Amino acid sequence: KKMVIAASYDFTKPFFMDVSTGMVYVCTQHGGFPCVPPGELGILRWMEEYAERLATGVYLKNHLIPDNTDSFGINLFPEAGPAVSVVTTNGIEAKASAIFVPESIRSCFTYSIRLRVASRDDLGYPSAQLLARHWKITDGTGHTEEVQGQGVVGKFPVLYPGGYRDDEQGEQGDHRTGTFVYQSCSGQLDNVPPAK
Repeated sequence: KKMVIAASYDFTKPFFMDVSTGMVYVCTQHGGFPCVPPGELGILRWMEEYAERLATGVYLKNHLIPDNTDSFGINLFPEAGPAVSVVTTNGIEAKASAIFVPESIRSCFTYSIRLRVASRDDLGYPSAQLLARHWKITDGTGHTEEVQGQGVVGKFPVLYPGGYRDDEQGEQGDHRTGTFVYQSCSGQLDNVPPAK
C-alpha cells in the first residue's frame, strides 16, 4: 500500500510512502527513487532534518521557478549553511547552491545562482550589468567543471539596489524587484544506477 505524502508545486513529481515499510519514494516519468534513509525510522530521520533546515533558514519559502508567481513553496536550494557559497565583490553579491536530482534522466546536479546589489556604497555606480559568466563547479570528488559564456541563458541582467532589469540580447527587459535568479542543470553522474 502506498500513500502520496507530498508533491512538486505542479504535481509532476509526487512523493509517496510505502506504508508497510515506511520508505518514501519520489516518482517521475523515469521511475521511483528512494528519498529517505532506509529502515523503520527513515522517514522520521528525514523529517527531523527537513524541520531543522526550515528552522535554521537553510530552506526558505520562495518562488520555485524564478518570476513564476504560481510556483510559490519551500525552495530546496540551500540559502544558508555549508551547502551554499556566497561572495560579495564590489557591492555585487553572488550566492550559489546545488542539489542532487537523482530522478532526472541525466542523474545530475541542478544549481541556482542568485545575484543582487548587496551594498550601494561599494558598487560605485548606479547599476551593473552581467555581460559574461565564468563559473568553476567542483563536486565532492574534486572534479571541476567550468561553465562560461555570454550572459546567462540569453539574459544580460542589469543589477541595481533593490532589483534588476531583465535584459535579453539586444532588448531591454522589465524592471523587477528582488534578486536575479538563474537555475540550470550540470553534469551527468555515470555511477548512478538507472531508474527502475
